[in-house]
Amino acid sequence: MFKLILFFFIFSQITLFCQFSLDQFFLISFDKSKENEIEKYYINKEFIENEIGSYKGISFFDSLAENKIKVTFMFSSAELVIGKAISNQNKETKDSERLFNYLNVILIKKYGKEFSENSIAGNKMLVWNQPNSSITLSLLKNLCIFSIMKK
Repeated sequence: MFKLILFFFIFSQITLFCQFSLDQFFLISFDKSKENEIEKYYINKEFIENEIGSYKGISFFDSLAENKIKVTFMFSSAELVIGKAISNQNKETKDSERLFNYLNVILIKKYGKEFSENSIAGNKMLVWNQPNSSITLSLLKNLCIFSIMKK
């Protein structure tokens, strides 16, 4: 019995430390963080380089509260962060809704209840306007996207 309890304790600690940290995500600042600094925050992640319009980006996959997620950072031509986003990795309706509901609670706690809400053709978008950034949480049929973009 003791071994079983010990196993569950160790497993829960490993799971806790392996999960993506939203606090760390929020701490990465615009105009200060460069790609190599972000890679230091997320050691042991396999980064994928991509282009998002005319911007360079890096992404990696992780988990957040039982959700498989894709984390993306966008950079300016000066290689400074101009945007960051989290989306569900599995493009399934139940996954997108679960991630949307989870992030919605966190964002209301962090940014308050003053946000604009739009719904078009079953898609939902919540927007918090901050002095230096725009925070958006979108729910499409099978995709949830949370983004923080520099103004």
